[in-house]
Amino acid sequence: MPRLIWLSDTHLNFCNEEQVTNLITSMNYKPTDKVVISGDIADSKTLMHFLNRIPVDYFVLGNHDFYHASTSFIRAQLMESSGYLSQRGPIKLNKDTVILGHDGWADGLNTEECNIDLNDFYLIGDFKGINRETVMRALSHESVRYIYGNLVKALMMGSHVYLITHVPPFIKAAIESRNASYFINRSMGDAIKRIMSLYPENQLTILCGHTHEARSIKMDNIEMHVAGAEYYHPKISGIFEI
Repeated sequence: MPRLIWLSDTHLNFCNEEQVTNLITSMNYKPTDKVVISGDIADSKTLMHFLNRIPVDYFVLGNHDFYHASTSFIRAQLMESSGYLSQRGPIKLNKDTVILGHDGWADGLNTEECNIDLNDFYLIGDFKGINRETVMRALSHESVRYIYGNLVKALMMGSHVYLITHVPPFIKAAIESRNASYFINRSMGDAIKRIMSLYPENQLTILCGHTHEARSIKMDNIEMHVAGAEYYHPKISGIFEI
């Protein structure tokens, strides 16, 4: 049976050749499989190399993938990529299964409770000279617009939809609730819940990462899997039969 092989937060720019080769070997990739990555593949300097190095069909980007560049610069480089889900609509995998995705971003809500000083603010060009919460909310709202524009289409195309995003959309995935502002895309989650409540017969499976803490959460017809991850030890986050 065809498989959806899910990777996330591989941070391959920290890995040596042996570690990358071991990851690829562990996938036991077959032509009928689909490989998806939910962000933090590498950094901007090595992203294109690794997208060509490992077998990947569909992907979104995480915050680390933009380090030493800007979101607009990296996305422009991927304009012709058929696998970059943020710049595509829903894709039918089989008669019942559809995939779509967007990078997403933590929306910075309730930032008065959070004192984390992320590398994002210094290594991603979007944040230079601009209020960090303003940038975070603008990037998050891009994903919200994508959800409102594409999730209903996906639900009309198939009974089971896979949504690939980097930042978890529900606060239950937060490592600590006080830090949720910088690790959760609550705005996207609110949009997802509104739409899925109108399609109770459909199933949505969300594959995401960012926190590096593995969690699985089920809410009505929504199931969310957050990938566990560790630097220097890239691994398969999950395998699903499709």
